[in-house]
Amino acid sequence: MIFKNLWGLILTVIRILLFLLISIPYFFLIIFIPFLVRSERLSEIFCSYWFKTLFYIFGIRLYVKKIGQIPDDKFIIFSNHLSFLDIPAVVLALWGKRIKFVAKEAVLKYPVIGWGLKIQNHIILKEGSEFSSVRKIVRTIEREDVDCICIFPEGTRGTSSEQVQPFKEGVSFIFDLIKKPLVPLAIIGTEKIYPVGAFVPKSGVIKVIIGNPITYQSFDFFESKSKVRRKVLSEKIHQELLELIKMNL
Repeated sequence: MIFKNLWGLILTVIRILLFLLISIPYFFLIIFIPFLVRSERLSEIFCSYWFKTLFYIFGIRLYVKKIGQIPDDKFIIFSNHLSFLDIPAVVLALWGKRIKFVAKEAVLKYPVIGWGLKIQNHIILKEGSEFSSVRKIVRTIEREDVDCICIFPEGTRGTSSEQVQPFKEGVSFIFDLIKKPLVPLAIIGTEKIYPVGAFVPKSGVIKVIIGNPITYQSFDFFESKSKVRRKVLSEKIHQELLELIKMNL
């Protein structure tokens, strides 16, 4: 038992050192070079390969199950949120798709993550500036070089794959406004591999389940008032995500 624990500690130290050794050059590739040449796409490409490297070094296996057909046209992803590994999991699960994430302004305080979000021109929601945030979402989804946007409607990280917190109204407001297909995406296991407060992730399996797209036209609204409409939308997509998770636990 002592030998097993010691070997586990040695392996963890080796992985940390290897991760730091590889991450330093990636840091320049993701942050400094794209900043100098003003290329958000270059930063995104390097970042996706850094995610791949991170998963490989720490022995994280990604299992992707596609229940539904991903739309050929632009779409919105809505997903549960459990860990900092959620963004890498989404990027790797939808490899080849250019995704812009919607994040709260508070995330910018994290040095590397915040810098990456700004350089890659992801959508930052600023408190008290809801109108400008919505305009940026609309402008972003209309860009020819962007395939989709990803929203975590819970608004903050949850604690368990089995639970999905109530959704903020933002995702139903955006859906009601731009009427692009919504794709439910369930993430299972990231909170165990990289829990809040952990320094490095553990080995393990992350599941990403991609559900059937929800189209705006599939709703039969009996009430035209926007608040009622958005409440119906919010409850529907919340239930869709819950069922997707329960089916695949």
